[in-house]
Amino acid sequence: MDKAMPEPTSKPGLRKRVTRRELMRGSFVKSTDLSSIEIFGAAGLDFVVIDQEHGVFDKATLNVALLAARAAAIPAVVRVSHLAPEVILSALDNGAAGILAPSCRHRG
Repeated sequence: MDKAMPEPTSKPGLRKRVTRRELMRGSFVKSTDLSSIEIFGAAGLDFVVIDQEHGVFDKATLNVALLAARAAAIPAVVRVSHLAPEVILSALDNGAAGILAPSCRHRG
C-alpha cells in the first residue's frame, strides 16, 4: 500500500540536536517550487531553511512551504524577511521549527 506521508523518523527533534551540537545537513530554499523541499526530505537532510528574506516567499507561499516541509517530515527553519513580532509569530504559528534572524550585525 502506497503512503502519501513519509514514515516518522526516530531522530530527536531539531532543537535537541542543536543543543547537543550535532553535525547536521540542511539546505536553503529560495524558490516557491516546493519539489525541492520534498527532495531534501527524501534525501535525508536534517532541516531546510526557507528564506523569506532573500527568497520570494510572502505569507501565503511561506505557509504552503511549511506544509510541504511537514509532509516531507523535514524540520523547516524560516529566515524571516524582517524582525517584526507579527512576522516571527506567523512563521512559528504555521509550523516553523525555528527562526533565523535576518541581517544581524555585531560589533567586533
